[in-house]
Formats: sequence, structure tokens, C-alpha cells
Amino acid sequence: MGYDFVVSGRIWSKGNFLDGEIAVKDGIIQEVKPHINFIHKIDFGNKVILPAGIDMHVHFREPGMTYKETIESGSISAIYGGLSTYVDMPNNVPPTSSIDAIQDKLSIMEKHSYADYGVYAFIGGKGVVKKLSVYVDAFKIYLAPSTGNIVLNNPEDLKEISIELADSKKFCVVHAEDSASFGPFKEHTLEGYSAYRSCQSEKVAIEKILSLYSDSFHIAHVSCPSNADLLKGKSFEVTPHHLLLNYNMPLGTFGKVNPPLRSEHDRDLLMEKFVNNEIPILASDHAPHSLEDKDVPFDKAPSGIPGVETTYPLFVNLAKKSKVPLEVLINALCINPARKFGINGGLIEKSKEASFAVFDLHQAKTIKGKHLHGKSEWSPFEGFEAIFPTDVFIRGIHVIKNGFVNANHSGKRISKI
Repeated sequence: MGYDFVVSGRIWSKGNFLDGEIAVKDGIIQEVKPHINFIHKIDFGNKVILPAGIDMHVHFREPGMTYKETIESGSISAIYGGLSTYVDMPNNVPPTSSIDAIQDKLSIMEKHSYADYGVYAFIGGKGVVKKLSVYVDAFKIYLAPSTGNIVLNNPEDLKEISIELADSKKFCVVHAEDSASFGPFKEHTLEGYSAYRSCQSEKVAIEKILSLYSDSFHIAHVSCPSNADLLKGKSFEVTPHHLLLNYNMPLGTFGKVNPPLRSEHDRDLLMEKFVNNEIPILASDHAPHSLEDKDVPFDKAPSGIPGVETTYPLFVNLAKKSKVPLEVLINALCINPARKFGINGGLIEKSKEASFAVFDLHQAKTIKGKHLHGKSEWSPFEGFEAIFPTDVFIRGIHVIKNGFVNANHSGKRISKI
């Protein structure tokens, strides 16, 4: 049978490793077997081949804040992190909240994205979903201000928005913090910031969404284990920073993020829930700022940290050390995000998109922000151990080969594949 190529290695397929081979033609997996009779093979030996990751929560800052990140730099960083696909949030300058703004962003993505991509639109009030649903992949609501200071104008509109979403067959990601529940900002530290934007403020916002009895909402970056309990059976995500960092770490402004880092106790309980497969999606919430932006007094510093390139590598390393089940990681970063967006990927199986990442489990590296490929040149995970992919394929195209990017590759929009 005619294939474009065959790869061999230790393949993660159907919940187990198979020492075998993957046959690819026209960007689609044709066979996954112990042996495939074909001359042109790419042999990865004992390296592991995992589904490429899908990050449904990034802020690539273009247009408007390109000194922090661009579609090009962010997407290159994503594929160096083993991802095939990202979905970009709408808090740009101007916000992605009109047909013109959406089309402008999609034009940039079409020209400059190395990874496959999707786009969110911002919902500021009623009527937006009806107007924009045919142009975007999903929506975003902010119930409290973050970078860009764009928020839902009137929370009383949520019920009608939920009806509009159901009619559109699109879903909406919610930044769930209730600003009316914020405490006084007394202590300008990470712990003080956590007290200011507390677990209670997150709880109030989540309960507001749950009271709508709608399946059209997805809760972003849940930071508190007690709030994850509220969301059993619902669609929600956690971030690497809420699973791995806490407010007692000496990060200063470089750990300032919305919602804030929590205590070591809360972090540990949240990680326990992730390990036990109680959290459906892992997303980076990659929100980069320049070193200069962050190197200011705490109360003046913007919130947000980079993470798109380090998410998969950090957790592959944890899986290697048996601290996170690999099956849980693949569910949260590959399978469930693919299902969420109707992407024919997230699995290494026949008829699926041939998007996968190759990891040498014997080549763990220490994260150094200056060696990453985004524009921020720092990482809150500085000094953490991670395993980065040596090779990445997107739809059958070898986009990272022996650590080098294929400059001729272009990503595609997820709804067009």
C-alpha cells in the first residue's frame, strides 16, 4: 500500500505503549501496527511517540502588544513544546470583539502561524454570539478584569447569553472571578494577592455560572481544589502554574497571575485531583509579559506568565517519574481538548490526524527562560526539569526535526482542516 512515510518507536496508542510503527498518507494515520512493510521509515528507536498537545488557552498578544509576543513567536514556542494546535484569547488591542478584528487576527494567523490555530471572540454583552458565532471557534467572558481590562458589562445578561450560545452550538470560556468579592489588597506579595483575589471570589463566580444550568460554559484556570469539586462532571481546566507553583515560592512579580497562585496545601490538593483524573483539561494560560514589564513594584506589575512551551515537557517529565499517569496527561492535553473543538486528533489511531511529538525520556533538561522560543525570555519554571520533544509532526508534516523548525510550514485554522 502506498504511504508517504512510516515512523517507528515506542508509540502511545489506546492507553498503552506499543513498540511499533505508524503509517501516514496525506496527513492522516493509515495504520498503527508492530510492523509495516514499507521502505521509507523514520526510525526513532526507543524514543516515545505521543499525540501532539492542544492548548486551548493562550494569549499571543497580537495585534497590539507584539513586544510581548507575536503569533509567529508564540506558535513556534508552542511546537517546540510538542503542541500541534492552540486557541488564542481575545484580549488584544483592540479586543477580538468585532468582525473586522476577528478577520484581522485570522489574517495574521494565516500568514505567520506555524501551529494550527483557533480564535475566540470576547462577549461584552447580549447579541454578540448571534453576530459573531460564524466567524469564531468559541467565545470568552471575563467576570473580573485581567490584562486588557475587558469585562462582561452586565452579569445579568448571562442567562440570555447562555441561550444564544446553545443556539449557536458554540461554547464560552469563562474567567471565573467575582470582582465584587475581592478583599482589600493590603499586602503586596503573592500571598497577599491570593488573599485579595481569593478562592471565595472564584467560588462566587463559578456558582453564578452553575446557576444557569447550561452546558455551554467552560471554566478557565480553576485555582482552588474546593472549586474543582464544584465542577465535577463539568467542563473546566487547570494550569501548570496552579498545579506546580505556590505563593511561598520566591517568584515576586514573576509569579503574579490571575487567578493568583495559592498555598502549597491547595496546590497539593489540586495536583492530587489532576493525578486522579478528576480534571478534564490542562491548558497553559500562556500570558507573556516582557522582563521590563514585570520588573516593577508588585502592585504595578501586570498579571500573567508564559507557559505554552513548557506545559507538555514539564508533565512528560512528571510522567516519566511516575508522579502523573501518562494516560491522565494525554486525556487532559490531547484527547479532551480535541473533542472540545471537534479536532480529528489527540490520539494515535487509524484515521486520525498524523500529529504527534517524539520524546527521548533520557534527555531531561533544566528549563532556562532565555533558551525558550517566546519573546518574554523568562519562565516561572526556571530550574524545573522537563523533557522537550526532539521531533514534532503536524498533519504528517515534520515541523520540528532534530530540534530545528521547518521554516516552510504553515499552520491551518482548526475549522478548515
